[in-house]
Amino acid sequence: MNHPKFDPARIVFSFGAVSDWHVKDEEGQYNQQKLISALAQLKEKAAEDDPRGLAALVAAGDLTHDGKENEIAAMKRVLTSVIDLQSTAFIYVAGNHDKHDPDVNLTYDRLFSADCAPAYDTCDLSPDGVWSGARHVSVRGVHFITLGPDKYYKKEPNTYPEQTKRWLDETLQRITTEEPNAYVFVITHLLTWGTCYGSVRGYFYASDDLTPILSKYPQVVTFGGHLHYPLNDDRAIMQTAFTAMETATLSDMLIDGHGLVNVIKNTKTEGNTDFAQGLLVQIDEDGNLRVTRMDFFHRTTVDTPWYLDAPTPDGAHLTRYTTARGEDFDPADMTVGKRMTVTAQTPAEEGGIAVTVRFEATKYRRSIRTYTVRVTDVTGTAVCDAGYLTDFYRHPDHRTVADEMEITLPPLPSGKYDISVAARDCWDNEGAPICGTFEIT
Repeated sequence: MNHPKFDPARIVFSFGAVSDWHVKDEEGQYNQQKLISALAQLKEKAAEDDPRGLAALVAAGDLTHDGKENEIAAMKRVLTSVIDLQSTAFIYVAGNHDKHDPDVNLTYDRLFSADCAPAYDTCDLSPDGVWSGARHVSVRGVHFITLGPDKYYKKEPNTYPEQTKRWLDETLQRITTEEPNAYVFVITHLLTWGTCYGSVRGYFYASDDLTPILSKYPQVVTFGGHLHYPLNDDRAIMQTAFTAMETATLSDMLIDGHGLVNVIKNTKTEGNTDFAQGLLVQIDEDGNLRVTRMDFFHRTTVDTPWYLDAPTPDGAHLTRYTTARGEDFDPADMTVGKRMTVTAQTPAEEGGIAVTVRFEATKYRRSIRTYTVRVTDVTGTAVCDAGYLTDFYRHPDHRTVADEMEITLPPLPSGKYDISVAARDCWDNEGAPICGTFEIT
């Protein structure tokens, strides 16, 4: 990576970006506890290099679980037990869970607008008003825009109100003309299609309706939630014609686990509620950014920060976090360790013998997301060709993964077998495999 220009000694603005809190009105709810801890950690981390502390808190949707007024009020009580809304700007957009109540934007406005106003320089609504949840907020000269779709559809494209899109274009044009070398932060619950990890999963998770507008402004940085995907994945930040970031979750972590043997219903893992992540974004005097990936559950940070150099109107700054990162790969560098043992266990209930494979885990310069295990019988017929998710999301520092990986194969009949195990990173690059043989008698 080319050397970042960010100067930690000259930070002028710090803000947190988190989403998917899923707070319920239950005293001591786990998500309430995690929210309190996350907010306290954001404040503490921001103050390490920024004497003025946390200037703003951005929330990219699903602040509550069902969008009922009692939940919103409970979330506010928890939030204000840690954050002073009159000195730290609270900038939020409703998500699909919040929108179970059709009047939720009006409810949020009624419960928050008066308390939030003192922390804003300005707060302008789109022509659609409070109902759309679209606002332009300025805080100490830093610009934020929030946007919500017409509705959250599962089987057809999600779109935004036409008036709001025109207002977005006009607002971005005005801001970037006045300040061509400053970032503008756009907050939506849905991801923008074709950007971060998971943004092409389906209509319910992302939208391309704003792409033609956002692509005109290389100064834009978007924040999206909804997916609950971990920030340990390189693809949680992506630069195209603008920069897009995921905001993870303070609730239950989910994963794109389609086709992986050890993922529950394609999205969940064991213990997935023991998770909480978000972002701390800091701006220096020259407009450069440092984005620290916070692992609130483990009370630490995830690997190295993301660095964004100050934007330029020609988009020359949009080269550090593109898909080209995945092309930096040599299979020999991502080889499974030399040790592998295969142990036949007791007979499985469904017939055959359960088999456990243990092997030396791959140590690589970035996270290993899955292992592919291929088993063939004496005829060369594949009896197992499956992917297994690693616990990379539980390791804020990817170098601290366990030295050994253990996988249980589907039951096999007696016979001789060849086996290979290969590591895959998040870009779907596969390293050189370790190979062996075993026999079940």
